Amino acid sequence: MNASKLQLSAFLVSAIGMWGSLYLYVPAFAVFAEEQGASLAMVGLIWSAYGVVQGILRVPTGYFSDRFGRRLPFLVIGVGMTALGSLLMALSPHPAVLMLGRGLHGFGAAAFVVQSVYFASFFPPEKVTRALLGISSLIALTQLAVSLLGGQMALHWGQSSTFWGSAALGAISVAAIMVAGEQHVARRIEFDWSRFRTVLADPVLLLVSATAALLVFGEFGITQTTMLLLADRLGADSAYLGLLTAINYLAIGSAGLLLATLGSYPERWVVIAGLVISGIALLLMPLAGGLAGLTVLAFVKGAMRGSMMPSLMGLGLKVVAPDARASAMGLFQAIYAIGMFAGPVSTGIISQVAGLEAPFYAIGAFTTLAAGLVFVLFRRWQAG
Repeated sequence: MNASKLQLSAFLVSAIGMWGSLYLYVPAFAVFAEEQGASLAMVGLIWSAYGVVQGILRVPTGYFSDRFGRRLPFLVIGVGMTALGSLLMALSPHPAVLMLGRGLHGFGAAAFVVQSVYFASFFPPEKVTRALLGISSLIALTQLAVSLLGGQMALHWGQSSTFWGSAALGAISVAAIMVAGEQHVARRIEFDWSRFRTVLADPVLLLVSATAALLVFGEFGITQTTMLLLADRLGADSAYLGLLTAINYLAIGSAGLLLATLGSYPERWVVIAGLVISGIALLLMPLAGGLAGLTVLAFVKGAMRGSMMPSLMGLGLKVVAPDARASAMGLFQAIYAIGMFAGPVSTGIISQVAGLEAPFYAIGAFTTLAAGLVFVLFRRWQAG
């Protein structure tokens, strides 16, 4: 590895703190926002602020990180914004402030562009996908732990307690990344605008980014919002909402760890099969009949996401040079951030107009059918 054990350890602590801060309050958030007077459509808008800000910031974050050969400033600012957003939501849980806080969390999450390449640089190029599976699993397991914790905190001390806890985790993350310090970025040639445009135009990178946007559309439109509202209608309390959210992240982390142990695997086929199974799981959720069936389907969908997302990230990074990885990751994450705001907004409006079950059928059918298109495009790429 090209960095000390202290640097790696501090980085991992920072990553855990950052993602813990972003997800501690999630389990009961949609229900809480509705209780504060937000309509279903407004809940979707509040949730989508996270993705809107990421979509704006991720490409420039990647570009300037590569352009200046710096990682640390972007990480410090990002996790700092995460802590600030949590603090604002803790101080004033008005729907407008909740939207502002979610937007600041989107600002912070844009640092994942740099965070992922920071971690990937500890490993040789042939192990990039396994490294991304590792960091994705770490994030998912963090989300699992804080979802359980956040559900219990909301049940016993109210939703505001999760915002205070989130702010504390953000502060820990800032301190840890300062300890980790800057990471040297080896550049063969000066990164400039013409090379940046070449990265942006890569067809493989665009394909995997668009596929990731579909996954995130379902994750933010269903798993983190509409599914929890459906569970609430089925009788789930805050603790069970935390459990349901945690089970989703357990599935994501478990799938990533399993694939990481395999070494090499057919990434494209994992993506195509995952789309089909995810789509079917979404179609079945409104028909589950109770919390037990909904929980099983949430696990299945989470496992598919946990196997597909790092596979797509690895495919995208393999086609670019190491010194352009942050730009590539910025594009990848900016495109899939479209799903972060389009998903909640779309499902919120559809739920308001056609009922809470309608988004499951619409997104489930689209995801299943999209597998065929992705298959054709992958074949065309392979033939080319």
